[in-house]
Amino acid sequence: MTILKNYFIIVILLLLNVLCIKGNEIEEDDFPKPQKLKESIDVDRYLKLLGPEEFNQHGQEGLWFIFYGSKTSIKSETFTYMWFEIQNQADIENITSIINLAKVECSKHAVFCKEQNIKHFPTLLLYNEGKKENEFKDYMNSDDVLNYIRKIAGKYNETIIDEDEDEDNDKKQKNKKSKGKNQRLMIQLRWI
Repeated sequence: MTILKNYFIIVILLLLNVLCIKGNEIEEDDFPKPQKLKESIDVDRYLKLLGPEEFNQHGQEGLWFIFYGSKTSIKSETFTYMWFEIQNQADIENITSIINLAKVECSKHAVFCKEQNIKHFPTLLLYNEGKKENEFKDYMNSDDVLNYIRKIAGKYNETIIDEDEDEDNDKKQKNKKSKGKNQRLMIQLRWI
């Protein structure tokens, strides 16, 4: 009887083992079907893009801070999203009334990028009146770039304010002189 009992226990254990293995088998239907990846958003259509024609026409006037990038560069594509944030914040703060921000897509305008001596992506260059002034390299995030833009816009804005103040002072002095002449004329007319 003990042999029969042991035999019965072994058979039950084998059946349980087979059932457990069968239950743990993973079938293809158990995996979720891979979904098609959604196409990434083309952020470039929301950015101010600049080509060689536009640069030759508009880039010769005022300050321009230009991001040179390429769709073939992973770093550049990642920075494009940061640039989108930067442009939006600059618009909110009205910095774009002082300094123009734009992106040049070097995969479309390779010759222009070579003419500008662009060797890596992303490249951030500051132009004043069409002349290259500075390459900005020291950034870790969009705040660093925004702070740089604010600093440049502040310096340039002070120059504009100083020129405006000089013009205002000249106008005030002319007004004072003309008021003085008008007062003298009025006094002379009263005496007559």
